Amino acid sequence: LIGRKLRTATAADRDRHGVNKAGKVVAITCRHSADNVPFAVEDRLIDLSSVPDAATADFSREPPGSWLLHHVPWTEAEHTISAIVADDRTADALAIAVGAPCLVIDRYTWRSARTITAVRLLYPGDSHRLVARFKGG
Repeated sequence: LIGRKLRTATAADRDRHGVNKAGKVVAITCRHSADNVPFAVEDRLIDLSSVPDAATADFSREPPGSWLLHHVPWTEAEHTISAIVADDRTADALAIAVGAPCLVIDRYTWRSARTITAVRLLYPGDSHRLVARFKGG
């Protein structure tokens, strides 16, 4: 857990969540490691009107993604996959060079029409690849 903050949703938060209402969110930044090597950086917003228990959850003991799966069933999800180059903050968190390629996965989840979470996961680009195989009929 790098950072955790309870706050009123900013205009940028509302745009990211796709909602127009002002409300409280918990903003979380985490670093995930594998074999003591940074594997991913997670930047997550949780809508506290949909998930009030997230205000007191201990995300230093259980990562927010796992906690949400155990506590809040979702009914709809969306993934967007893209790529960026690492800025100073991302490079530092992932122990990679500034300007190195990063895979980005933006995930949104809802329960019925209520927003649960918006998360951006950043991965070192050289450790991932996407493969799609198609067969014609």
